[in-house]
Amino acid sequence: MQDIFNIIKEVSGFVTPSNEERLKLDTAVQQVEEHLQAKMIKYEIGGSYARDTWLSGDADVDFFMMYPPDWGADKINQRGLEDAEVILSEFPHWKRFAEHPYLEGIVNGITVNLVPCADTKQGVWITSMDRSRFHTLLLKQMLNEETKKQVRVLKLFLKANGIYGAEIRIGGFSGYVTEILTVKYGSFLEVINGVKGWKRGTVISLLGKPSQTFNTPITILDPVDNSRNLAAAIRPSNIAKFQLLAGKFLETPSLSFFRKKHKKFDRTFASSTVSIVFKAPDKVEEIRWSEYLKSCRAIFNELNFEGFGPITFTIYESNGWVSFTFLVTFKRSHVKIKAGPPAENIKASLEFTKLNKNIFIGDDMKIYSVNKRKLYDVHAVIEHVLKRPVEAGIARGLIYSLKTAKIVNYSKKLNNKEYYSAIKGSLNDIFQSI
Repeated sequence: MQDIFNIIKEVSGFVTPSNEERLKLDTAVQQVEEHLQAKMIKYEIGGSYARDTWLSGDADVDFFMMYPPDWGADKINQRGLEDAEVILSEFPHWKRFAEHPYLEGIVNGITVNLVPCADTKQGVWITSMDRSRFHTLLLKQMLNEETKKQVRVLKLFLKANGIYGAEIRIGGFSGYVTEILTVKYGSFLEVINGVKGWKRGTVISLLGKPSQTFNTPITILDPVDNSRNLAAAIRPSNIAKFQLLAGKFLETPSLSFFRKKHKKFDRTFASSTVSIVFKAPDKVEEIRWSEYLKSCRAIFNELNFEGFGPITFTIYESNGWVSFTFLVTFKRSHVKIKAGPPAENIKASLEFTKLNKNIFIGDDMKIYSVNKRKLYDVHAVIEHVLKRPVEAGIARGLIYSLKTAKIVNYSKKLNNKEYYSAIKGSLNDIFQSI
């Protein structure tokens, strides 16, 4: 077994940016600053660059363009995007969305984000991005050279295991959250020890107490706004995965926890999967992934309602195609079981027997009814959903794309299809590496 402290030291060495990387980043920052200053736009630099917690080989820079708060959020966003278009006009750039729109571009090989916000005081929030400037001001006071190293180690641990990043498609731990956790616990190792011990209802706070109760497995308070729960954007499954990884790392420390794992689907379960494949819509990532997740959950719920025992689903984009893949308990059945009340609830039980046929009573003392299915296989259920997308809960923005969707089962014959890489990727994502 490798020594845990030597592992952390080794990882810290290769996640710390080199002088050459820093110079390249500084040059890109200077280029953008010259454009901002030429337009006389007030700005502050934020994010991991400003806090010096960015990973070697993975850098971007956030520029917060500050406008008068009395303009209101809509005018600030509109004017900010117009200014950003001018500033990045000579560079490749595109519109992105987080909680509100901003422009992302590539300058000197470095990703830069131009984000409109209000030039406001702490606690007076006009746009959803106003807190970010204060995040940087606070953490720059709290982080020292050693904790910055520890933050980088934690970021790589999360990234290698697929749970780093607040993007909707990931639903993981943001860079800001990793910094909060490191400051709270003091080091990467203490974060791992702390995470292993998280229970439902755990509250993590640097300053103050929550102003309300949050309905999430854990609560991570934003130290600049204790009414904001940073854990709200983290999928519960990713919190659980972090806990399992923490426990496993402490049990068997290894550098392998800091390397991306290449998952391979166990083909034994291929016959229990069904995939919906369609052309990826031309939309920004946050919007289309929000639509993917809403639609997948709607289909999952319909499969569950129809009694096909869906286990999980995955989403994957590749080669211009999207694959929604569902793992189900079974794919075809002519029998559907309807659960009734416990027999001890006499009134409800008698009513159930009047309204249903083919009654039996289980050892759990509940009443059940057996019926012949109208939709006897998974394909039929999915087709039924796609024929009534709005009623089923499919995202409205995805209805057009799903009109030409293909419903397919995995087989080697799919290897020569242009959408095969999307299906393969979706299959490989079904089971997580722990």
